Amino acid sequence: MAYPPKTDIERAATHFGVPVSEVTVEMVQHVRGIPRGSGLEPMLETTVEDEEAPDTYAMLMHFGIKELGSPGAVLDEARAVGSSCKCFGYDDKDYCFSKGVIGLLTQDQEKKYCALGKNYTVAPGIKKHFAEFSEAAKEAHKKIEDMKPGMERLETWLEAMGAELGKRGIEV
Repeated sequence: MAYPPKTDIERAATHFGVPVSEVTVEMVQHVRGIPRGSGLEPMLETTVEDEEAPDTYAMLMHFGIKELGSPGAVLDEARAVGSSCKCFGYDDKDYCFSKGVIGLLTQDQEKKYCALGKNYTVAPGIKKHFAEFSEAAKEAHKKIEDMKPGMERLETWLEAMGAELGKRGIEV
Protein backbone atom coordinates (compact mmCIF):
# COMPACT_ATOMS: atom_id res chain seq x y z
CA MET A 1 0.00 0.00 0.00
CA ALA A 2 1.44 3.36 -1.03
CA TYR A 3 1.16 6.22 1.41
CA PRO A 4 0.52 9.75 0.19
CA PRO A 5 3.56 12.07 0.19
CA LYS A 6 3.92 14.08 3.40
CA THR A 7 6.16 17.02 2.53
CA ASP A 8 5.75 19.59 -0.24
CA ILE A 9 8.89 18.28 -1.87
CA GLU A 10 7.54 14.72 -1.86
CA ARG A 11 4.28 16.03 -3.32
CA ALA A 12 6.23 17.87 -6.04
CA ALA A 13 8.31 14.76 -6.84
CA THR A 14 5.13 12.68 -7.18
CA HIS A 15 3.32 15.36 -9.18
CA PHE A 16 6.17 15.87 -11.66
CA GLY A 17 7.34 12.23 -11.68
CA VAL A 18 10.94 13.02 -10.69
CA PRO A 19 13.18 11.85 -7.83
CA VAL A 20 13.15 14.01 -4.70
CA SER A 21 16.75 15.07 -5.38
CA GLU A 22 15.66 16.68 -8.69
CA VAL A 23 12.77 18.75 -7.32
CA THR A 24 13.20 22.50 -7.79
CA VAL A 25 11.79 25.45 -5.86
CA GLU A 26 9.51 26.19 -8.80
CA MET A 27 8.05 22.67 -8.59
CA VAL A 28 7.34 23.10 -4.89
CA GLN A 29 5.80 26.52 -5.52
CA HIS A 30 3.57 24.90 -8.12
CA VAL A 31 2.25 22.24 -5.75
CA ARG A 32 1.81 24.87 -3.03
CA GLY A 33 -0.18 26.94 -5.49
CA ILE A 34 2.31 29.81 -5.57
CA PRO A 35 2.57 30.92 -9.18
CA ARG A 36 5.99 31.97 -10.43
CA GLY A 37 6.29 35.77 -10.60
CA SER A 38 3.27 36.30 -8.36
CA GLY A 39 5.23 38.25 -5.80
CA LEU A 40 4.42 35.63 -3.15
CA GLU A 41 7.80 33.90 -3.45
CA PRO A 42 9.29 35.90 -0.56
CA MET A 43 6.97 33.88 1.68
CA LEU A 44 9.64 31.20 1.43
CA GLU A 45 11.98 33.36 3.52
CA THR A 46 10.70 34.31 6.94
CA THR A 47 11.92 35.69 10.23
CA VAL A 48 10.78 34.20 13.50
CA GLU A 49 11.30 35.25 17.08
CA ASP A 50 12.87 32.48 19.14
CA GLU A 51 14.53 33.07 22.49
CA GLU A 52 15.43 29.42 23.07
CA ALA A 53 19.08 28.44 22.66
CA PRO A 54 19.91 25.17 20.93
CA ASP A 55 20.52 22.09 23.03
CA THR A 56 24.11 22.03 24.39
CA TYR A 57 24.78 18.52 23.08
CA ALA A 58 23.45 19.41 19.64
CA MET A 59 25.68 22.48 19.55
CA LEU A 60 28.68 20.39 20.64
CA MET A 61 27.94 17.94 17.83
CA HIS A 62 27.77 20.77 15.29
CA PHE A 63 31.10 22.24 16.41
CA GLY A 64 32.67 18.76 16.53
CA ILE A 65 31.75 18.10 12.92
CA LYS A 66 33.11 21.52 11.97
CA GLU A 67 36.36 20.81 13.86
CA LEU A 68 36.78 17.59 11.89
CA GLY A 69 36.69 19.70 8.73
CA SER A 70 33.48 18.18 7.51
CA PRO A 71 30.43 19.88 6.06
CA GLY A 72 27.09 19.09 7.64
CA ALA A 73 26.61 15.31 7.81
CA VAL A 74 23.53 14.43 5.76
CA LEU A 75 21.61 11.64 7.49
CA ASP A 76 18.28 11.95 5.67
CA GLU A 77 18.58 13.45 2.18
CA ALA A 78 14.83 13.60 1.50
CA ARG A 79 14.12 15.33 4.81
CA ALA A 80 17.01 17.78 4.27
CA VAL A 81 15.81 18.71 0.78
CA GLY A 82 12.16 18.70 1.83
CA SER A 83 12.33 21.17 4.68
CA SER A 84 13.27 24.80 5.04
CA CYS A 85 16.37 25.82 6.96
CA LYS A 86 16.66 27.50 10.32
CA CYS A 87 19.26 30.26 10.09
CA PHE A 88 20.74 33.03 12.18
CA GLY A 89 23.31 35.72 11.66
CA TYR A 90 26.48 35.97 13.71
CA ASP A 91 29.57 38.08 13.06
CA ASP A 92 28.25 39.30 9.68
CA LYS A 93 27.75 35.72 8.45
CA ASP A 94 24.70 33.51 8.07
CA TYR A 95 24.65 30.07 9.69
CA CYS A 96 22.00 27.54 8.71
CA PHE A 97 20.80 24.16 9.93
CA SER A 98 18.48 21.78 8.13
CA LYS A 99 16.44 18.85 9.34
CA GLY A 100 18.12 15.63 8.26
CA VAL A 101 21.63 17.15 8.57
CA ILE A 102 23.91 17.19 11.60
CA GLY A 103 26.14 20.22 11.69
CA LEU A 104 26.10 23.65 10.13
CA LEU A 105 25.58 23.74 6.39
CA THR A 106 28.31 24.91 4.05
CA GLN A 107 27.38 27.50 1.40
CA ASP A 108 27.08 24.74 -1.23
CA GLN A 109 24.83 22.75 1.10
CA GLU A 110 22.71 25.85 1.76
CA LYS A 111 21.97 26.15 -1.97
CA LYS A 112 20.70 22.57 -2.02
CA TYR A 113 19.05 22.16 1.37
CA CYS A 114 17.63 25.67 1.89
CA ALA A 115 15.88 25.87 -1.48
CA LEU A 116 12.47 25.81 0.24
CA GLY A 117 13.32 28.83 2.32
CA LYS A 118 15.31 30.16 5.22
CA ASN A 119 13.70 30.96 8.54
CA TYR A 120 15.89 33.57 10.18
CA THR A 121 15.82 33.40 13.93
CA VAL A 122 16.10 36.66 15.81
CA ALA A 123 17.23 35.26 19.10
CA PRO A 124 19.71 36.72 21.53
CA GLY A 125 19.72 33.30 23.25
CA ILE A 126 20.98 31.53 20.14
CA LYS A 127 23.55 34.20 19.31
CA LYS A 128 24.89 34.22 22.87
CA HIS A 129 25.08 30.41 22.97
CA PHE A 130 26.80 30.31 19.57
CA ALA A 131 29.27 33.01 20.62
CA GLU A 132 30.18 31.05 23.76
CA PHE A 133 30.67 27.86 21.73
CA SER A 134 32.72 29.73 19.09
CA GLU A 135 35.04 31.15 21.72
CA ALA A 136 35.38 27.77 23.43
CA ALA A 137 36.07 26.03 20.09
CA LYS A 138 38.85 28.52 19.24
CA GLU A 139 40.53 27.85 22.57
CA ALA A 140 40.04 24.07 22.34
CA HIS A 141 41.49 24.04 18.83
CA LYS A 142 44.76 25.49 20.15
CA LYS A 143 45.24 22.27 22.15
CA ILE A 144 45.10 20.05 19.04
CA GLU A 145 46.69 22.19 16.31
CA ASP A 146 49.85 20.07 16.13
CA MET A 147 48.12 16.69 16.47
CA LYS A 148 47.55 14.29 13.60
CA PRO A 149 43.93 13.57 12.61
CA GLY A 150 42.42 10.63 14.41
CA MET A 151 40.59 9.51 17.52
CA GLU A 152 43.20 10.87 19.94
CA ARG A 153 42.86 14.34 18.42
CA LEU A 154 39.06 14.19 18.65
CA GLU A 155 39.16 12.98 22.26
CA THR A 156 41.61 15.76 23.19
CA TRP A 157 39.41 18.33 21.49
CA LEU A 158 36.28 17.06 23.29
CA GLU A 159 38.08 17.25 26.65
CA ALA A 160 39.31 20.77 25.88
CA MET A 161 35.82 21.83 24.72
CA GLY A 162 34.33 20.48 27.94
CA ALA A 163 36.82 22.46 30.01
CA GLU A 164 36.37 25.65 27.94
CA LEU A 165 32.58 25.41 28.07
CA GLY A 166 32.80 24.83 31.83
CA LYS A 167 34.73 28.10 32.17
CA ARG A 168 31.76 29.77 30.48
CA GLY A 169 29.21 28.17 32.80
CA ILE A 170 27.99 25.58 30.27
CA GLU A 171 27.81 22.03 31.59
CA VAL A 172 28.45 19.16 29.21
